[in-house]
Formats: sequence, structure tokens, C-alpha cells
Amino acid sequence: MVATGLIITVIGIAVVFAFLFIMVQVIDITGRIIQMVEKRWPQAQPPAAPGNGGGNNNEEIAAVIAAIHAL
Repeated sequence: MVATGLIITVIGIAVVFAFLFIMVQVIDITGRIIQMVEKRWPQAQPPAAPGNGGGNNNEEIAAVIAAIHAL
């Protein structure tokens, strides 16, 4: 009985490890395919966000803080 249980356990562990190995390989291959596709046909860059270009906006921050303190 114990020997049969150990055999089933070993078979189960081997199946799980084989599945995990195959899954990692498939994910790796998929990543390589996506990289090749991106090199060949790059995606368009998203448009820049509206605003002042990420400049210094200390005056706006000061106005918001003053409005909060006024409440």
C-alpha cells in the first residue's frame, strides 16, 4: 500500500513539474514572439497629455493650499 502511494505521489509531482516547465517555456516563447513583432511593427506612441509640459506649477499648488485653508 505504501509503495503504491509513493508511486502515485511521484507521478503526480512529475506531472505538475512537467506542466510548470512547459508553461514557463510557452510564456518565454510568447514573449520572444511579441518582441519580434514589436520590432517589425512598432505601436504608435500615445499622444502627450495636455498641460504645461510638466513644468513648475508651484503657483497652482499654492492657490489650492490657500483655498483649502480658507475653508
